[in-house]
Amino acid sequence: GHAKSSSAGGTRGREAETMDNFIDARPVRFRPNGCYVRLDGGRDAFLPVEHMEPRTEAATAAVRDAMKEAAPYGRLPVREIGDGLVSMLSEKVAAARSQEIDARRVKMEEGIAVLRDTYDSKKWLSGQVSAVQNNGVYVSVVEGKDAFVPLSEIPEAQVAEAKSASGEADAEGPRPTHKPGQPVRFRIVRHSWQTDS
Repeated sequence: GHAKSSSAGGTRGREAETMDNFIDARPVRFRPNGCYVRLDGGRDAFLPVEHMEPRTEAATAAVRDAMKEAAPYGRLPVREIGDGLVSMLSEKVAAARSQEIDARRVKMEEGIAVLRDTYDSKKWLSGQVSAVQNNGVYVSVVEGKDAFVPLSEIPEAQVAEAKSASGEADAEGPRPTHKPGQPVRFRIVRHSWQTDS
Protein backbone atom coordinates (compact mmCIF):
# COMPACT_ATOMS: atom_id res chain seq x y z
CA GLY A 1 0.00 0.00 0.00
CA HIS A 2 0.90 3.63 -0.15
CA ALA A 3 0.48 5.98 2.76
CA LYS A 4 -0.48 9.53 1.85
CA SER A 5 1.67 12.02 3.70
CA SER A 6 -0.09 14.93 5.33
CA SER A 7 0.79 17.69 7.72
CA ALA A 8 -1.62 16.33 10.36
CA GLY A 9 0.24 14.00 12.69
CA GLY A 10 3.44 12.53 11.18
CA THR A 11 6.06 14.98 9.94
CA ARG A 12 6.00 18.53 11.32
CA GLY A 13 8.07 21.63 10.72
CA ARG A 14 9.56 22.73 7.40
CA GLU A 15 8.62 19.55 5.47
CA ALA A 16 4.98 19.64 6.55
CA GLU A 17 4.77 23.35 5.72
CA THR A 18 5.91 22.77 2.13
CA MET A 19 3.57 19.77 1.64
CA ASP A 20 0.42 21.73 2.56
CA ASN A 21 -0.05 23.14 -0.96
CA PHE A 22 0.55 19.80 -2.68
CA ILE A 23 -2.09 17.44 -4.09
CA ASP A 24 -1.77 13.94 -5.50
CA ALA A 25 -1.69 13.49 -9.26
CA ARG A 26 -1.23 10.46 -11.50
CA PRO A 27 1.16 10.70 -14.49
CA VAL A 28 -0.82 9.73 -17.62
CA ARG A 29 0.90 10.93 -20.85
CA PHE A 30 4.59 11.63 -21.35
CA ARG A 31 6.03 14.25 -23.70
CA PRO A 32 9.60 15.48 -24.24
CA ASN A 33 8.73 18.80 -22.56
CA GLY A 34 6.83 17.35 -19.59
CA CYS A 35 4.02 15.08 -18.47
CA TYR A 36 0.24 15.28 -18.39
CA VAL A 37 -1.11 14.33 -14.97
CA ARG A 38 -4.62 13.46 -13.80
CA LEU A 39 -5.68 15.33 -10.68
CA ASP A 40 -8.32 14.15 -8.23
CA GLY A 41 -11.71 14.79 -9.77
CA GLY A 42 -10.52 13.74 -13.23
CA ARG A 43 -9.01 17.08 -14.31
CA ASP A 44 -5.80 16.97 -16.35
CA ALA A 45 -2.88 19.35 -15.87
CA PHE A 46 0.58 19.62 -17.43
CA LEU A 47 3.82 19.25 -15.46
CA PRO A 48 6.57 21.04 -17.45
CA VAL A 49 9.97 19.31 -17.41
CA GLU A 50 11.54 22.42 -15.89
CA HIS A 51 9.27 21.97 -12.82
CA MET A 52 10.35 18.35 -12.21
CA GLU A 53 12.48 17.36 -9.24
CA PRO A 54 15.16 16.11 -9.60
CA ARG A 55 16.18 17.92 -12.80
CA THR A 56 15.06 15.78 -15.72
CA GLU A 57 16.34 15.68 -19.30
CA ALA A 58 13.76 17.06 -21.77
CA ALA A 59 13.25 13.77 -23.63
CA THR A 60 10.16 11.54 -23.50
CA ALA A 61 12.06 8.47 -22.25
CA ALA A 62 13.77 10.49 -19.48
CA VAL A 63 10.45 12.08 -18.44
CA ARG A 64 8.75 8.65 -18.36
CA ASP A 65 11.58 7.17 -16.25
CA ALA A 66 11.59 10.16 -13.87
CA MET A 67 7.85 9.90 -13.33
CA LYS A 68 8.04 6.15 -12.66
CA GLU A 69 10.78 6.87 -10.10
CA ALA A 70 8.93 9.82 -8.49
CA ALA A 71 5.54 8.09 -8.43
CA PRO A 72 6.17 4.34 -7.98
CA TYR A 73 2.58 3.86 -6.75
CA GLY A 74 1.09 6.19 -9.38
CA ARG A 75 0.73 9.09 -6.93
CA LEU A 76 2.83 12.19 -7.55
CA PRO A 77 2.73 15.20 -5.19
CA VAL A 78 2.29 18.38 -7.27
CA ARG A 79 1.27 21.99 -6.68
CA GLU A 80 -1.07 23.87 -9.00
CA ILE A 81 0.62 26.98 -10.44
CA GLY A 82 -2.15 28.27 -12.74
CA ASP A 83 -2.95 28.08 -16.47
CA GLY A 84 -3.49 24.30 -16.22
CA LEU A 85 0.09 23.77 -15.02
CA VAL A 86 1.49 21.99 -11.95
CA SER A 87 4.92 21.85 -10.33
CA MET A 88 6.81 19.37 -8.18
CA LEU A 89 8.67 22.33 -6.62
CA SER A 90 7.55 24.16 -3.48
CA GLU A 91 6.69 27.85 -3.88
CA LYS A 92 9.95 28.78 -2.15
CA VAL A 93 12.13 26.55 -4.39
CA ALA A 94 10.27 27.62 -7.57
CA ALA A 95 10.78 31.29 -6.64
CA ALA A 96 14.49 30.72 -5.97
CA ARG A 97 14.88 28.94 -9.33
CA SER A 98 12.56 31.17 -11.39
CA GLN A 99 15.34 32.58 -13.60
CA GLU A 100 16.76 29.08 -14.22
CA ILE A 101 13.27 27.70 -14.99
CA ASP A 102 12.47 30.52 -17.43
CA ALA A 103 15.92 30.28 -19.09
CA ARG A 104 15.54 26.52 -19.61
CA ARG A 105 12.07 26.92 -21.15
CA VAL A 106 13.33 29.69 -23.48
CA LYS A 107 16.40 27.62 -24.46
CA MET A 108 14.15 24.66 -25.39
CA GLU A 109 11.82 26.92 -27.41
CA GLU A 110 14.78 28.50 -29.23
CA GLY A 111 16.31 25.08 -30.01
CA ILE A 112 12.99 23.90 -31.46
CA ALA A 113 12.66 27.11 -33.53
CA VAL A 114 16.21 26.73 -34.91
CA LEU A 115 15.49 23.11 -35.85
CA ARG A 116 12.19 24.06 -37.48
CA ASP A 117 13.77 26.90 -39.47
CA THR A 118 17.06 25.27 -40.49
CA TYR A 119 16.58 21.51 -40.79
CA ASP A 120 18.37 19.86 -43.70
CA SER A 121 16.54 16.87 -45.18
CA LYS A 122 19.86 15.39 -46.38
CA LYS A 123 21.53 15.49 -42.94
CA TRP A 124 21.44 12.37 -40.74
CA LEU A 125 20.78 12.94 -37.05
CA SER A 126 21.15 10.68 -34.02
CA GLY A 127 18.62 10.31 -31.25
CA GLN A 128 16.73 7.84 -29.13
CA VAL A 129 13.35 6.22 -29.64
CA SER A 130 10.88 7.99 -27.33
CA ALA A 131 7.77 5.97 -28.04
CA VAL A 132 6.66 3.16 -30.36
CA GLN A 133 3.26 2.97 -32.04
CA ASN A 134 1.89 0.57 -34.63
CA ASN A 135 2.15 3.28 -37.30
CA GLY A 136 5.69 4.48 -36.51
CA VAL A 137 8.10 5.69 -33.83
CA TYR A 138 8.79 8.98 -32.09
CA VAL A 139 12.47 9.93 -31.76
CA SER A 140 14.09 12.66 -29.67
CA VAL A 141 15.42 15.42 -31.90
CA VAL A 142 16.36 18.34 -29.65
CA GLU A 143 15.67 19.03 -25.99
CA GLY A 144 11.90 19.28 -25.60
CA LYS A 145 10.97 17.99 -29.09
CA ASP A 146 10.27 14.60 -30.66
CA ALA A 147 9.85 13.80 -34.36
CA PHE A 148 7.55 11.13 -35.78
CA VAL A 149 9.00 8.56 -38.18
CA PRO A 150 6.08 6.87 -40.00
CA LEU A 151 6.16 3.12 -40.64
CA SER A 152 6.51 3.80 -44.38
CA GLU A 153 9.87 5.55 -43.72
CA ILE A 154 11.31 2.76 -41.53
CA PRO A 155 13.58 0.18 -43.25
CA GLU A 156 11.86 -3.19 -43.77
CA ALA A 157 14.49 -4.92 -41.61
CA GLN A 158 13.17 -2.92 -38.63
CA VAL A 159 9.51 -3.77 -39.19
CA ALA A 160 7.91 -7.03 -38.04
CA GLU A 161 4.62 -8.62 -38.93
CA ALA A 162 2.60 -8.79 -35.71
CA LYS A 163 1.63 -12.32 -34.72
CA SER A 164 -1.40 -13.33 -32.69
CA ALA A 165 -1.17 -15.83 -29.83
CA SER A 166 -1.96 -18.64 -32.32
CA GLY A 167 0.99 -17.59 -34.50
CA GLU A 168 -1.13 -16.20 -37.32
CA ALA A 169 -0.52 -12.74 -38.73
CA ASP A 170 -2.24 -10.16 -36.53
CA ALA A 171 -5.04 -8.07 -38.04
CA GLU A 172 -3.17 -4.96 -36.89
CA GLY A 173 -0.49 -5.60 -39.51
CA PRO A 174 3.21 -4.73 -39.46
CA ARG A 175 4.76 -2.64 -36.69
CA PRO A 176 8.21 -1.26 -35.79
CA THR A 177 10.58 -3.51 -33.85
CA HIS A 178 12.15 -0.55 -32.01
CA LYS A 179 12.18 -0.23 -28.21
CA PRO A 180 12.02 3.03 -26.20
CA GLY A 181 15.52 4.31 -25.45
CA GLN A 182 17.04 2.53 -28.47
CA PRO A 183 19.55 4.74 -30.34
CA VAL A 184 18.58 5.49 -33.96
CA ARG A 185 19.78 7.53 -36.92
CA PHE A 186 17.20 9.45 -38.94
CA ARG A 187 16.65 12.40 -41.27
CA ILE A 188 14.00 15.08 -40.93
CA VAL A 189 12.38 15.21 -44.35
CA ARG A 190 9.38 17.49 -43.70
CA HIS A 191 7.65 19.55 -41.03
CA SER A 192 3.94 19.61 -40.34
CA TRP A 193 2.85 23.10 -39.22
CA GLN A 194 -0.56 21.82 -38.12
CA THR A 195 0.86 19.41 -35.56
CA ASP A 196 4.32 21.01 -35.20
CA SER A 197 5.88 17.57 -35.81
